[in-house]
Amino acid sequence: SHAGYMLDDIFLLSRSTVPAQRASMLDVLGKIARKLSNNIRGKPDGITELKGQEVELRKRILAAGVEAMGERGSLGARAVEAMWACIVFWDENLLDIEGVELKGASGDAYASLPFDYILERISEILGTASLPPESLLQLLGIIHRLAQESNQLAGQIVSTPELISHLVTRFLLTPIPPTEGAYPVPLALETLTTLALASRANASSLAPHANGLLRFIVTLPSSSPFPEAIATSLLSRSLDFYRTLAWYGLRSHISATASEPLLRLGQYVLSEECTSSRLRRSWLGVLEAWIKCAQDPHHTTPSH
Repeated sequence: SHAGYMLDDIFLLSRSTVPAQRASMLDVLGKIARKLSNNIRGKPDGITELKGQEVELRKRILAAGVEAMGERGSLGARAVEAMWACIVFWDENLLDIEGVELKGASGDAYASLPFDYILERISEILGTASLPPESLLQLLGIIHRLAQESNQLAGQIVSTPELISHLVTRFLLTPIPPTEGAYPVPLALETLTTLALASRANASSLAPHANGLLRFIVTLPSSSPFPEAIATSLLSRSLDFYRTLAWYGLRSHISATASEPLLRLGQYVLSEECTSSRLRRSWLGVLEAWIKCAQDPHHTTPSH
């Protein structure tokens, strides 16, 4: 009853040959996706007129984003944002679940997605940093959520050429000291752990990256070049990744080759200076895994 675009008009214009117009419509679709997810969760900031249409519209918005994600500039950024809204924001209540496949938790929203194309484009974008930093972080969030979906999809992520290397370089192997606040991103470590939990094959492929993560172990949070909260998060999540590898019998020799910094870390964790219960749990978890590996070097199943 009001002047403006109908929803079908917005979808039509999201395929416009005019990049600015297309970007604007994808921006609108991304905002609609957020409100539709609020409908699903019973939050007040939704779109009541579209109740009952959330599942179908989510698939259409996701398809529109995928179609434009390879574009550069604001068009590509808005496309990634629309995808992020449909994949990550939509399922934000599932993001802390690890060690199980979430297959089916999102219905059939992912059923027709061209994952080969999506993962190849993500690898390319991360490698060239052709989109703004915020978009790159959204792509990281998308990878993490897709890795949770199924072990098969996690394997596809790991096997995508250069994707993991670009992820590690872009989000973890940042300059030290940091330049212009470019800090490592703890979510990248969570993503590596999620991928490694999916299979031994994945863990074996990811294990060579473990040595580079020692940079987050050798310096205690109180002496880190990063803010203490970020340093603590990076440390605990690095330990989680080492623990997962150790359950497969991989890279357990790090406990010997990095014995001195690990001894300092153990003293810090047990001291009053350490106030992070999350870090303590991660430390105890990696000790348990290393002990188990020493007792049974052929142990090949991670403990969830």
